[in-house]
Amino acid sequence: MKIALVVHRFFPEGVGGVETLAAHLARALRERGHDVFLLCATRSLGSEGPIRFLREAYGEIPILRVAGEGERKVAPIRAAYRDDAIGEALTRLWVEERPDLVHVLHGLFLSASVIESVHRARVPLVWTLPDYWPICWKTTLLTWDDRICAGDWAVPVSGCVACLIFESRAYRRLFGENRFWPRLLARGLVRIVRSPMGRRFVPSLWVHAVEALHARPAWFRALVHRADALVAVSPFSFDLFRAAGFPRLRLIEQTIVPPEGGPVMRVPREPVRFGYIGRMNYAKGVDLLVRAFRLADLGQRATLELFGAFEDAAFRDRVLRLANRDPRIRFHGEFPPERLGEVLAHIDVLVIPSRWPETGPLVLLEAFAAGRPVIGARLGQMERVIEPGRNGWLFERADARDLAAVLRRSVERPEDWPRLREGIRPVRPFQEMVREYEALYRECVERHGHEASNAGPDAHW
Repeated sequence: MKIALVVHRFFPEGVGGVETLAAHLARALRERGHDVFLLCATRSLGSEGPIRFLREAYGEIPILRVAGEGERKVAPIRAAYRDDAIGEALTRLWVEERPDLVHVLHGLFLSASVIESVHRARVPLVWTLPDYWPICWKTTLLTWDDRICAGDWAVPVSGCVACLIFESRAYRRLFGENRFWPRLLARGLVRIVRSPMGRRFVPSLWVHAVEALHARPAWFRALVHRADALVAVSPFSFDLFRAAGFPRLRLIEQTIVPPEGGPVMRVPREPVRFGYIGRMNYAKGVDLLVRAFRLADLGQRATLELFGAFEDAAFRDRVLRLANRDPRIRFHGEFPPERLGEVLAHIDVLVIPSRWPETGPLVLLEAFAAGRPVIGARLGQMERVIEPGRNGWLFERADARDLAAVLRRSVERPEDWPRLREGIRPVRPFQEMVREYEALYRECVERHGHEASNAGPDAHW
């Protein structure tokens, strides 16, 4: 079977859980005899020139990187989820490449036009949902005022506009981190834009933004019905998407290829090495972790080892101010995927301080596979996987003081460590997940062909 795997970005331009999963899945499918190539956006997507495809390879995996301008300069907010120029180019690509199936692992930087393009080319489509992209333009359900959004397509457009206002540079210059004004500004802006007279006095970019965010839910509602199968990656996200009415929804729990070296559970001696691995941004809660570590007042009994790249200069400065040059807090930067085992060996406990309800962070499974307990926020899939006192600990979401208490307790109770060593269960074998996807591919290709033949030669399936 010829299979196209689609991911938003790929090594070395993007280093994260979805990219790592895509690489391992591509290799595993090729080992099972399939012809697999990978499609992704380049970091320069949105720059000058027509949409084009740059061919290269990552090891034995053929890569097509999408470059070019698209519609981002003329319609930036709309193009973030619907870029017709990209969609048309991808439709032609699928006709030329003739894959038997397209599996979209994430299409964020390509826009959801990648989904539409597969539909238009009449190719079977599997769409995995690693986050909340179809129901949240931020992908996290984390609102401007630090709540968790309902994320059910029924949220008033003013809520999405408030998030956009809070994230804008203009707002940050005027109000900084003040969270009082976004709701009022958004409601006023939406009312003005809906008035034929009032919209004349609003900058065209904001008129476009309101209209684009208003149209987004309907676009995604249509797209989720065009996939042959939608895949939730954890029981938590399956329940959430099923409640939102997603059709043809399957559960294939994501898993990982264990880091090299196998599990090695070290009963830590002081200093205990707490670790963070991943992107450095507000939703991931890195600032919360740094603040909690300092509040824990552990002296020289612990260190905080941070691995990952900052995505925003202002947020980086904020975290560095919180760290206040504390020599126990060490920023190691980003690392290549092949060094993951080495990084996990450098820590004793992984901390996942996310503010958003993670659907199932792969780094949690990687830590378990390496024999490391995990401290995580009490929300999302983490709440279902972490068993306090058995394989890690939970703390209340966005509560630095509660996290500080958990950090302190884990250092002050060394008698817990033997139980933790025994409580970490083996992670699900990666090949088991691959076989489930392979079976789903065959089912979708067969059903797609059957539906197309019944619909007639001129019908869109």
